[in-house]
Amino acid sequence: MIRKALLNDAQAIKILKDTVWPSDTTSEDHTQSILNDINQTILINENETDITGLAAAFMTTSLDYIQRWEVDLLAVHPNHQRQGIAKNLVNAITKIGRQKNAQIARALIQIENIGSQKTFTACGYTTNGGIQALYISDSENTSALDPAGECHLIPVSTLNYRGVWVEGELKAVAFMLGQAMRTQHHWDIAGAVIPKANDQAIATAEASGFTFVSYFQTWVYDFK
Repeated sequence: MIRKALLNDAQAIKILKDTVWPSDTTSEDHTQSILNDINQTILINENETDITGLAAAFMTTSLDYIQRWEVDLLAVHPNHQRQGIAKNLVNAITKIGRQKNAQIARALIQIENIGSQKTFTACGYTTNGGIQALYISDSENTSALDPAGECHLIPVSTLNYRGVWVEGELKAVAFMLGQAMRTQHHWDIAGAVIPKANDQAIATAEASGFTFVSYFQTWVYDFK
């Protein structure tokens, strides 16, 4: 059965997350704070005794004012995979994005994660095949916040972290401002998703103290 997660699900959600991603653990307190965030939608799949899967999403607005339903997390317990749980969760949370009047839903999926790619494809998502590099920074920066040009900073809170996404023109000032916002709010990270072919932006990110994480592709569901 799929239902919306409740505050008293925090411990079970943490256990599921830590089982699926043991190298990326978070506290139960953080999980509770996200469950209490009105901007978050977290669905869980449960059987008679356990939470067997979850999907999490939230809304962002792009620089050109597109409302994007970010399907940020999809997890199924290893003992319950290949039972259709992931597909049911993606379909359910995508439906909520439509109800919230998003223009698109999207998911950032690692290029090695064939299972998730198949799941999202089965749920009607498509990708243009472009490869993007995820870069993050936890560097301190005490510069005054004064967004310039086409820099677009998006505060985000997820089950994994609190931070800011850097979008728009990926110049040195944009990366600096992302770090400054992270520092000001004591968030975990600033992050940017950069097309692999954009050598200049990647070089600028690295020179600004951002570190490469992995390669991803963006999968999109168009609600139009």
